[in-house]
Amino acid sequence: MNSSWFYSGSRPPLQQQLLPNIWNIHRRISEEFIRYYYRQWDNNFPAILNLYSNPTITFLGHNMNNPYHIMNYFKRNGIYRFEHERVLGSSQPINNDSILINITGTIRFNNNRHNFIETLVIKRNNNNNCWYIVNQIIIISI
Repeated sequence: MNSSWFYSGSRPPLQQQLLPNIWNIHRRISEEFIRYYYRQWDNNFPAILNLYSNPTITFLGHNMNNPYHIMNYFKRNGIYRFEHERVLGSSQPINNDSILINITGTIRFNNNRHNFIETLVIKRNNNNNCWYIVNQIIIISI
């Protein structure tokens, strides 16, 4: 995956100035999650299924609650390999245990590049301190 750092702008917003620790911690978590998430998409797509916890998903305008439907869509269309490029994201904490992340970039499959926009809400599982996707919207220009 060819990615750039998350956009932070030239001057942090007022909330970020007032709550630098929470914003910086959540930003680092977001960056790490997204790097791992797209590395899995590109190198071991079935592994992303482990990153979901009772999700609500909108994929190409279709509502679903099971990430297997995304995998099945790609399989039905003969798409098995992905390469994400120019990934740019921005995030903000919702609360101490949830983060809203918006990502744009390009995804290459079947020798074609497509622009994508993805919005995630990730939530920490307090039992194991891992982060999971609970809400997702994916738009790909196909």
